[in-house]
Amino acid sequence: METTKEEFVFFISPYTPSNQYYQVMVKETLKGRSIMSEVVVSVNNVQPSDVAPLCPCGCGGSVGWNKCAKKWNKWIVGHTRKGKHCSEETRLKNSLGRKGKTKEFCENRNKNLPLCDCGCGERVRSYGDRYIKYHNRRGKHLSEEHKNKLKGTSWSKGKKLSEEHKRKLSIAMSGRIRTKEHSQNISKALLGKKYVAKTGTDKKIKRIRTKEHNRKIGESLKRTCLKTKGVEYYSQTPERREKARIFKIKQMEEQFLNNEPLHPVIGSLERDCLNIFQKYISYTIQRNTNMFKYTAGAYPDGFIQEFNLVIEFDELRHHFIDKECKIYTDKDIARELSLASQGLIIFRITEKDWKEDQSRCIDRFKMLIEELKVA
Repeated sequence: METTKEEFVFFISPYTPSNQYYQVMVKETLKGRSIMSEVVVSVNNVQPSDVAPLCPCGCGGSVGWNKCAKKWNKWIVGHTRKGKHCSEETRLKNSLGRKGKTKEFCENRNKNLPLCDCGCGERVRSYGDRYIKYHNRRGKHLSEEHKNKLKGTSWSKGKKLSEEHKRKLSIAMSGRIRTKEHSQNISKALLGKKYVAKTGTDKKIKRIRTKEHNRKIGESLKRTCLKTKGVEYYSQTPERREKARIFKIKQMEEQFLNNEPLHPVIGSLERDCLNIFQKYISYTIQRNTNMFKYTAGAYPDGFIQEFNLVIEFDELRHHFIDKECKIYTDKDIARELSLASQGLIIFRITEKDWKEDQSRCIDRFKMLIEELKVA
């Protein structure tokens, strides 16, 4: 069989151990026929030096090999400016130059960007984009068949987890402590939102927790507190007790500076409400007077002696059973009956009404004062 000899020149990195020409046997398969031929391959191994030169910056490191230029690099990447310091004036000029160019560039770029194809009127983020993120499906509805196909593929919604899986997830998530910033961000995101659940008719209703659900939540919080703080409740920790003491001291100081009695506790909204009412009348509104502590066992929030008028500001967490401020507690009902039996007129303002419409509450108070003046 006649052998063909061909010569090829290859470039091999200096790190290749062989530096001499060598022959290789190459097996080629052409058109179903196996042909053995000896191919003499000449390899030109270019190696300027056995040892890489050092970086000129003085760091003591060796530079790398440039495969494209087939030579050693002069510097290690990032070491060209090492040891060189710019003056404060040069730094300031560079900073101002970059800022100006960046702002001008961003403004011009945003003006010339194309509009989103969904028709929202906003511009896309970069050239070549047709849609803003998540806008490509706007106005498009999937068929029920398509939705059923998507179920159980990559989306986990609707999948039922095994008890073992749930237990592992519970163990993995227990004891995780959120940062203060994380908790504040969650609180802001949920502010004003209600927990809702979808019924079969796609109508939203309020989600009501069962007693069993509340009990499980309480036990989970206990376990977390025991693991992280060593006690069952956060109120038992030294830092929480210290915060409570400091808060109580500040509260007493505020009431003392406002010439108010130190007992009972006066809420901030209650104080603001009575201060506003005081501006519209010439009579003095006595705050938490102790005139009825033995006859009714109560400290009215406000009392106008000229009209035997008691003003009560009812906070949500103290005076009501429900969150709509409609059903009073038995304690408040008994207290009101005791005050009314002494010939007192009771004027109530709820926290919900005060937050929603202060002007309406003020008008009601002014109308009552005018009627009492005529009477």
